[in-house]
Formats: sequence, structure tokens, C-alpha cells
Amino acid sequence: MKKINIGFLLLMGVLPATAQKVKFTEFNLDNGLHVVLHEDHSAPVVVTSVMYHVGSKDEVSGHTGMAHFFEHLLFEGSKNIKKVSL
Repeated sequence: MKKINIGFLLLMGVLPATAQKVKFTEFNLDNGLHVVLHEDHSAPVVVTSVMYHVGSKDEVSGHTGMAHFFEHLLFEGSKNIKKVSL
């Protein structure tokens, strides 16, 4: 039996490419935290994601290596979370 490449069918226009519309709410807290909230009650699951703007695109000229520095800080642990050993 031959396998069908779905990506190829999308590119060729055989299958319609439709984007899912996701409703969300955005707001900023008093401490500067930007929050994007999406609620989906179809499954009993909670997911939290935290993103930091410390990549190379966010670096100020002359201050390089901040992303690598923060990467090390994130794996150092805290009084409630053990240090991650890789």
C-alpha cells in the first residue's frame, strides 16, 4: 500500500488548508507581565508556558551572551525545585 504525503496534497491544492481560529484574551499585569489566556473546557488539562525575551534578537549592542546566562539560571533550581542535572 502506498503512503500519501498530506503536505504534498496541501501544496497541490487537493486538500484545503484551513487555520484553526483560537479565541484568547491578552492583558498586562501591574508588574509588567504580559498574559495571553485561552480557555478550552473540552479536556481536564491545565498548561502553563513562560517565555522570556532574552534571545540574541533582544540583546543590546555590547551586552551579548544574556540568553546563555539566563539558560544557566533557569536550571539552577530554587528552594522548592531541585537543580536539573543534564
